[in-house]
Order: sequence, then C-alpha cells, then structure tokens
Amino acid sequence: MSKMFQTLKPKTDPLSQSVKAKNDPLSQNSQKITTTKMFGNLQPSKNQPSNNNNNNNINNNNNNNNITQKKQTGMLDFFKKAEKISEPELILIMGDVHIPNRIDHIPIEIKNILEKNKSKFSRILCTGNFGNIETYDWFKSLLSPGHEFNCVKNDFQETNLSFPEKLMIKSNKFKIGIINGYQIVPWGDLTSLSAISKQLECDVLISGFTHIKGVYNFEGKWFINPGTLTGAFSSLSNNPSPSFMLLLTVEDSATLYEYELDINTKNFDVKKIELTKS
Repeated sequence: MSKMFQTLKPKTDPLSQSVKAKNDPLSQNSQKITTTKMFGNLQPSKNQPSNNNNNNNINNNNNNNNITQKKQTGMLDFFKKAEKISEPELILIMGDVHIPNRIDHIPIEIKNILEKNKSKFSRILCTGNFGNIETYDWFKSLLSPGHEFNCVKNDFQETNLSFPEKLMIKSNKFKIGIINGYQIVPWGDLTSLSAISKQLECDVLISGFTHIKGVYNFEGKWFINPGTLTGAFSSLSNNPSPSFMLLLTVEDSATLYEYELDINTKNFDVKKIELTKS
C-alpha cells in the first residue's frame, strides 16, 4: 500500500509576512541553521573551585585535581559529541523547466523567493529538462562556491551538457536517488519506481517527467516528484501549477516543504511533511 501526503499543512504559512514561521527555511523570520542552534554551544561544563576559607591546602589541592579531571572528561565528551554531528543541509528540489521549448520564463514569484534565499541552499537537485544554458547558469548562480548543482539525463538533449542516467547522493544519514522518470513504465508508476529505489538502495527517490507534484511513502521508502518549476504542460498534465520543494536534513531526520504557486493569486501554498527512515 502507498500513502500519498498531499493534505498536510504547516500551522503557519512559512511565506506569510504576517506570521512568524521560525522553522520554515524560506521564512523572512528564519535564521541560518547551525550546529550551535541545534545542540547548544557544545562547551564542556565549567566547574569552579570552592571558595570556602575553611578548607585547608590539602583539600584545595584535591578539589583542584577533581576539577581538572572533570574538565578533561568534559572536553573529551565535547569532542566525541562534535565528531558525531553533521551540518544541516537545505536542498532545493526542482525540474521540468522546459525553457524555451514549452514555456518562456520562470514565474517571477519563484525567481524572487529563490534569489532572496540563495545563500541557504546546500545543493540543488534537478530531475532534468531544465531547458537552455541560460537557465542552467541561473540555477548555478543560486549556489555558493563549493555547493553542487546535481542533474540527471532527460528524454532528449537540450544542451551540450551531459548528465548521468541516475544519481545517488547522501545528505546526512539519508541516501537520495534521482532519476528523470522517462524510464518508468507506466510513467509515474510506484511499483516501477520502487524497483529503481531498491536497485539504488536509497531512502528517498526523486523523479520528475510527469509534471505532477506528489510525495508518497511506499514499501517503507519515500518517493518525491517536485512537479514543474514553470508550470509547463506535459502529456499527463495540461495545466499544472508551478512548484518546487525543499528538503531539510539534520542527522537522521528530514523535513520536506512543498511550494506550489497559485497563478491567479500569485501566492504560495506550502505543505510540510516529516520524512522518517525505515
């Protein structure tokens, strides 16, 4: 049995200016996620020696020795804890852009929000069909130096750039696979997608091609389709809404944010889903 998660919604709209959505990656009120915010300062405990004047020198020496030992133990605990901590990652997931073959531009609302928050992205995962080289260069501009734009091969060549048929990355403790989706028969079929997931041994499989946004839990694994960033048509969807997703991973937990643009109101509908490892 598969479970589709389309109705879950955060308690507050992460993009609204009238509410405080501190936990949303693109909120105006959100702050950069650091290990300090997650785990505190990771400082060893500081035990101060007693100032009791009645203690004799021998007791003072013993106390000082105990304090030194506690500090050393605390420092060892600090380093052991720090070694186990991985930095949080915020991943932009998108695809099926199709510029200029099916549509001529990315909606300005999407461009604005991504450009405003570009310093937050650890990497970009693209399911293919990004369009022309100018669009590719714009996606790259959203990333800081050293951060990766990961893309897979789609059903027809759009540029001289070459990409792999399948891709695997690791984000904290999550193994994430990416394919375009044109290989899947029938298109978007969960059983066929599950076979790819097992082959890649991933926790999350991201695919596109259908232009139909969705998040599914099937046979203990997660399947994500970010939809189409531009609202470009497909043979399965004539008038889809522009959409993208963000995946925030912290150690062995992950939160997915779906952003769908209402082309009439120009507002975003945002849904939040917690992903768990099986």
